[in-house]
Amino acid sequence: MEVTSFGFLSKLYRNLNEDVKKHIAKMYYNVPYLYLESWLQTLSNVRNVCAHYGRLR
Repeated sequence: MEVTSFGFLSKLYRNLNEDVKKHIAKMYYNVPYLYLESWLQTLSNVRNVCAHYGRLR
């Protein structure tokens, strides 16, 4: 998992079974699974904008 991209990690988490998402979010981050899903997607987008010399608005 060290070399996977934020995009891949975001998509992987989004495609997991809802029970598995809930378990991961609660066990490791103590947040609702929808928050974690949203944060991963946002991190992926921010990373891509910054990596391609875009502006964050």
